[in-house]
Amino acid sequence: PVVGRAKRSRVDPCRGLDARQREAVEYPGGPLLLLAGPGCGKTRLCGHRLAPLVRSEVARPAHCRAITTTRLAALAIHARVAALLPRRSRGIEITTWAALARKILQEQHAAAGLPRNFRISDQEQRFAVVEEIFGLNGHRPHRLLARFPQHKRRDSPPDGSITEASLL
Repeated sequence: PVVGRAKRSRVDPCRGLDARQREAVEYPGGPLLLLAGPGCGKTRLCGHRLAPLVRSEVARPAHCRAITTTRLAALAIHARVAALLPRRSRGIEITTWAALARKILQEQHAAAGLPRNFRISDQEQRFAVVEEIFGLNGHRPHRLLARFPQHKRRDSPPDGSITEASLL
């Protein structure tokens, strides 16, 4: 949402960016989806895209969001935005797709048919459950978990087809 006219910025928001990155930073429309492979400068681009919008008061921080694939990338974008907007970066939501999905499910749990206190387990929690159920005692639960999708694709239950010996 636009909240005011763009003010002149003294800092060039495109300094150090290549032509394609500059085009994305200067994109005059609303929301912008960036799709690019590793090492293309997405983190830098996100920071340089968000900072001028907030600095020039075209958008409020609470109306800005950057969504990425990893927590590491989200932290890097947050650090870059905080460096570019030391006092105004608070309120900009910088998150991962997984965290955004969790937030939406928490807000819309009833519509999704989930109980209010549903939980989503992380990898460490899944490993602990598999170790406990199969009595692995720390023996590579990731190998067992990796086999479940194979059985699911074949439409066969994994019971009895995986032995402790095959996990070691």
